[in-house]
Amino acid sequence: MFEFEYSPHKKGIEKILSPMESEIMEIMWRKKMATAKEVFSSLKKGKRSSISIILQRLCEKGLLSRKEEIAKGGKRYIYSVKIDRETFEKYVVKTVIDSLIESFGEGVRDYLKQI
Repeated sequence: MFEFEYSPHKKGIEKILSPMESEIMEIMWRKKMATAKEVFSSLKKGKRSSISIILQRLCEKGLLSRKEEIAKGGKRYIYSVKIDRETFEKYVVKTVIDSLIESFGEGVRDYLKQI
């Protein structure tokens, strides 16, 4: 689905995504579809060019998709959610647990039985 690094000391989806990527994904999960301008308006911080770069990075990670549209002012991209929040969370949990089992085997299995 997508590759990620897990940072256990961080909170929420920032364990997986950068703080700005996390904020943008929260917006995209609410809106389902948006332009960079709309995301920028919702964030009310950062530069619009930075938002566009992060949206593209989220596309490359497989979390968003984009389609080009010709509008009055020229071309623009419409970004859409490829993975809903629930699917994202389930994938992260499965991937992290599988990785822990691969590295620590029975210790992880024993712990999971206790909780």
